[in-house]
Amino acid sequence: VTLNPLNKEEDIIDMLVDDDEEEEGAVSFVPKPAGRDRRYSSLVDAFASNEDDEEEMDDEEAKDETPKELPVAVLGPGDTFGELSLLYNAPRMATCVASTNCTLWRLHVDDFRGIMNGVRQSEMEATQNDGSIVSVIDTLKSIPTLQALDEHRFSQLADALVPVRFSRGEQITKKGEKFDMLYIIKSGEVLLHDVGTGDAQHSSAQVGPGDFFGIQELLSGAPSDATRTAVSDTVVTYALSKEQFEAKLGSLEDVLKRCALRNQLKTIPIFAKSEFEPHEFETLSEEAEYKDFDALHTLATAGKPSEPTLYVVVSGSVQVCDEVKNTINTFKCGEYFGGETLKPVEDEKAQDSTAKEHISDQTIEVIEPTTCAVLTRAAVEKAIGNISRLGKPLPPVLSKLDRTIKLDDLNHKRILGIGSFGKVWLVQHKKTNAIYALKTMEKKQILKLKLHKNVLREKNIMASVDHPFIIELKAAFQSNHHLYMLANFIQGGELFTVIHKDDEEAGLDNNAAVFYAACVLESLAHLHKRNICYRDLKPENILVDKDGYCVLIDMGFAKVVLDKTHSICGTPEYLAPELILHKGHNTSVDDWALGVLIYEMFVGQSPFFRPGSTQQAMFKRIVNGTYMFPSLALHGIDVPYNAQSLISKLLVKNPSDRLGCFAGGASDIKCHPFFEGIFDNDDLVKKKIAAPWVPEVKDALDASNFDDYSSEERKNRFWYSDDLSEQQQAKFKDF
Repeated sequence: VTLNPLNKEEDIIDMLVDDDEEEEGAVSFVPKPAGRDRRYSSLVDAFASNEDDEEEMDDEEAKDETPKELPVAVLGPGDTFGELSLLYNAPRMATCVASTNCTLWRLHVDDFRGIMNGVRQSEMEATQNDGSIVSVIDTLKSIPTLQALDEHRFSQLADALVPVRFSRGEQITKKGEKFDMLYIIKSGEVLLHDVGTGDAQHSSAQVGPGDFFGIQELLSGAPSDATRTAVSDTVVTYALSKEQFEAKLGSLEDVLKRCALRNQLKTIPIFAKSEFEPHEFETLSEEAEYKDFDALHTLATAGKPSEPTLYVVVSGSVQVCDEVKNTINTFKCGEYFGGETLKPVEDEKAQDSTAKEHISDQTIEVIEPTTCAVLTRAAVEKAIGNISRLGKPLPPVLSKLDRTIKLDDLNHKRILGIGSFGKVWLVQHKKTNAIYALKTMEKKQILKLKLHKNVLREKNIMASVDHPFIIELKAAFQSNHHLYMLANFIQGGELFTVIHKDDEEAGLDNNAAVFYAACVLESLAHLHKRNICYRDLKPENILVDKDGYCVLIDMGFAKVVLDKTHSICGTPEYLAPELILHKGHNTSVDDWALGVLIYEMFVGQSPFFRPGSTQQAMFKRIVNGTYMFPSLALHGIDVPYNAQSLISKLLVKNPSDRLGCFAGGASDIKCHPFFEGIFDNDDLVKKKIAAPWVPEVKDALDASNFDDYSSEERKNRFWYSDDLSEQQQAKFKDF
C-alpha cells in the first residue's frame, strides 16, 4: 500500500474534520466572559513548533509524570487522532491506549512537514535542460534590471507570480503587439522567431526552464520584438504583469530608482561609517527628492549661506569650485557631492539660527540639464533620528540595557501574571525607588519545552526596538536557575479586560476601537519596518498604560523574517490560513491578526470562534475564510461599515491580496477610512489624542488593574529545581 503525499491545500483542509457545521443563519455571537481563560492556549502552554531546535532533549529534561485519566471516547476503523500534532508541537490533549489488538496507519510530523516543504519548494523551482535546478527567485535575481532589489522585494515578486500554461503551437507573444508581462519558464520549451526588424534581425532560438522574457516590455511598454511560441506539449510559466508588480512594490520606475539610490547611499563614506539599519537606508532613499536643474543654475555660492544638502547626480553634470582647496571638480552620473555639509554643527554654543547656518565654501553650478537625488539634513534627521549619529558606528544592540541592576537590588511587591515556566513580578529598585515589571523564567522548564532559543531571541528583539507603544526592556540578567527580564511597568492592565468588562457587555464603541487599533497598528508598523514578524497578536498581549494608550508586550514569538519562515506558533483563534496550511509566512500574518483583533473589539469574540466548537472545526473555518458579522437588529451588536470594510480587507485568505501586503505596507492600512484623521501630524505617537479610557491609578505601585495572585505570593518564590549541567547552562550564555 502506498501513502500518497499531501500536496494540495484541499488535502489539509479535508484533514480538519468539521464536526459541527452550522447553518448560515445559526451562527451565535456569545461574547466570552472576562478573565484569563481564553479558550485556546498560547505560549504559556508551549503551543509552538521550534524548527531551529532539532537536538534531542536530555534524559533529565524529558522526565515527566503521567497523570491518571478517565476514558472519554472509543475510536474504531476509519477514525483518526493526532491531527493537531501535524500542525503544532503541542502537548497531547489525550492519552490513546489500544484496548484490543489493532493496526494503525501513522504519518509522522517530520514526514508531513518534509512533504509540505518539498511541495512548496518544487512549486517555485525549474529543472533546466542540463539537469540543474534553478529557483524562481534565483531567476528574478539574474535579471540585470532587477538586481538592485533586496531580498524582501524579490520575495514579494515571487509571491505575486501566477502560473500560466500553454499548449504546443500556442503563441505566447506576437511580434509588434504590446504586452506588459514578465514570463519565467518552469517547464517546457519556447521558440523565439521572427526576431528584430530589417538589418537587426536575429536567428530563431529556443529557450527552456529557468529562462525568462518580457522584462523590457514590462519596463517600457514597448511592443514585442519577437514572436514566442510553445513547442512542447505543455509549457508552464510563471507570469508577472506590470499591474501586479506595481501593486506589490509601487511604480516600477520609481522602485528601481529608489533601490539603486539605496545601494549607492550605502557606499558613501559618511553613511557607510554610520552602520545604519537596512530600514534606515530604505527610509533615506524614500526621503530623497529628485530634482531637475537647468544649465547654468547655481546650487550654492562660496561665502553665502546654503542648506546642508547631499546631491547624487542621476543624469547630467555639475561643476564644484572649492575656493579653500583651490580645486575644480566635475561630477557626473553616479557621483555625489555635499555629504560633508550634513555633519552636525560643531559649535553647540551658537544659539541663533543664523550662526548655525551652513556657510558654503564652494560654488556649485549646473553645466547641462541635470537631475539629482537631493537629501537635506532635515530629511536625513527624519530618517535616522539624531543627526549626531552620522559618521559614527552603530552602538551594540544590548548597549542600551542597564548592566548594573541585579536581582538583589529589587524588592518584590506582588505578582502581576503567571505562565507555565515563570512569573511576572512588580518590583521596586531599593536605591532609586524606580518601579519595574520583572519577568522571571525557570531555566529547567525552558529547556524542557525546548524554548531557550525563543527566549534569547525575545530578549534581543526587545532590546533592539524603541517605540512608545512597545514594551521597553530595561535590563536582562540570570542566576543559576532563572532568567530575568526587567521592563517598564504598564499600569492599566490588559486590553482583553477593557474589551470584556465584568459589568458591561463585551465589545467597544467605534471611537475606542479606532483608537486602540491605531495604537496597535503603529507598533506593528515599527516592527515590520525592521522585518520583525510579531506572530502573537491578541488582547492579552496588549497592555494599557497610565495615559490610556496601548503597549505591545511579549516578544516570545517575534522573529526577524526577510523572506518566509515555516514555524507554527501563536494563538489558534488568531492564526492566519498560511500558518495553518504550512505554506510559509511573513509579516502578513500580523495583518490578518489585526483584522481578528478589530473584530473582537467590536463583537467580543473572534470571528472564527463558535461556542462548543472543536479546534479542528475552527481551523477549517479559518482556512476557508468563513465568518459573519453580527446584525444590530438580530444580535444587538453594531459593527460600522468602515470597520467591516477594513476587517474584510485584512481577513483575506491569500496574503498577496491582503491589505498591508501591497507596496504601501502599513500606510495602506492607515489610509483606510476606518482610521480617518487619527494619524494626522503624528498626534497619536506624540500622545496628543485623548484616550477613550484612562485607568485610575493611585500611585506608581498601583497594580489594581491586574488579577490577584496573592495566594501564589505566599508560596516559596525561591524554590529551585535541580542544578543544571554545564552543557545546559551553556545554552543561556548569550542571555
